[in-house]
Amino acid sequence: MVTRHEYVRALTDLPKPESLRPELTVRQVMEADREGLASLMLEAYRGTIDYDGETIVEARDEIESSFDGDQLLDASFVVEDDDVVVSAILVRRWEGTVLIGYVMTLPDYKGQGLAAALVRMTLSRLAAAGETDVHAFITAGNFPSERVFLAAGFVRRP
Repeated sequence: MVTRHEYVRALTDLPKPESLRPELTVRQVMEADREGLASLMLEAYRGTIDYDGETIVEARDEIESSFDGDQLLDASFVVEDDDVVVSAILVRRWEGTVLIGYVMTLPDYKGQGLAAALVRMTLSRLAAAGETDVHAFITAGNFPSERVFLAAGFVRRP
């Protein structure tokens, strides 16, 4: 069984959002991004602790389920390089809380601070919208995600 740990961040004392390389474009997620997000999900998670042999069909289903009406598109973003989605963050309402459901980055773009920039951008957007805190669940052993969220001020709940 997969163990996931809950992390929470109060939306106070926020770090300043980071800027990205000038050739990259950041914008809000749109309904039309579904196929690009499914491809991103599959490639970003393949070979990681969160990959369990999923196919593009399963990735599409997962993305479709994240657009079920609880998605907070105004706080969800994609990073594009030449119109290709290379990183994304998807935020939704879940059981009465705000949840960062996915942070994904293509392998060739990992280690460039894209996930950290997206998390900080989302935190700022949520705070501006009047939200008080945000949650995330991270698979035990997913050290890159833990580093990103801890650096952004999240605290692991017991």
